[in-house]
Amino acid sequence: MSADNRFEELPDEPEELDDFADLEAVLEDIKDEPSTAPVQGFLPMYMSVRKLFSENTKLLEDFGEKEQYSEKIDFLLQLKEVKTTLEDIKTERPNPDLKAEENPTKASEWKEAPPLAHGPNKNFPHLSKAVEVKSSKAEGRYLSATMKINPGDVLIVDKPYTTSLFSPHYETHCLNCFRRLMDNFVDCPACKKVRFCDNVCFEECYSKTHRWECSVIGLVDNEDIGRMATIAYRIISKAGFSYLQSVSDKLESGSGTYSDGDYLSVYHQIDNKENRPAGDHLKRCFTAL
Repeated sequence: MSADNRFEELPDEPEELDDFADLEAVLEDIKDEPSTAPVQGFLPMYMSVRKLFSENTKLLEDFGEKEQYSEKIDFLLQLKEVKTTLEDIKTERPNPDLKAEENPTKASEWKEAPPLAHGPNKNFPHLSKAVEVKSSKAEGRYLSATMKINPGDVLIVDKPYTTSLFSPHYETHCLNCFRRLMDNFVDCPACKKVRFCDNVCFEECYSKTHRWECSVIGLVDNEDIGRMATIAYRIISKAGFSYLQSVSDKLESGSGTYSDGDYLSVYHQIDNKENRPAGDHLKRCFTAL
């Protein structure tokens, strides 16, 4: 097996994902469960597939030779173990019995962002024209000054494509606006896992994102799968299946405009996939499934 295809996973956080020393114990726990019981949680589902690849050098090499993520996903979907695992996924509960509003009342906004110093960059509207974007093999993409920049000059004012609150803060902060909760907070009536400042924040968040994640939030947002899964899930939910289907053949050739709500700008972020070992690609592709 080549060094590039050794079984290795890269952590989303430094303390995550040691060497899975307790792999066998986890698999024994899964084996003891009744065969008819639905698999709950990411780790029990992933471990059986991970064990298959960690013990089969040729299978891991074949997977690693697939260049595109779509090819890697198709490869996984041909495996009986993967099909069986996906069939066992069950949603934890139905979504709230609510109709999402098309134009919900907006929750109170943060203070208005300051204007860009020297005006906007013509190619990147959220950057000041005092800087330009350059790239090199050694440094990647970086900013270079085009004029004198004074202390306090605002160079970047950007809006996120979507946002995500880390699960340790679910009990203390609003899932919608991220403010610290007061005594009159509102729980999600279905999942009971997340909270909001009030009904205005709940309705806005439910309309934008939470209606898609409510029934599976315990599966998507947990320490085993990594912190990036929730934000990735929200990106796909916001873009929508119909849109993604309509642009699927243009994703690689298209380019981002870096304007508000531009999915292509998100899609074309640097992924460093050529620097990731096959084992890490396996975890991320399985996470996507």
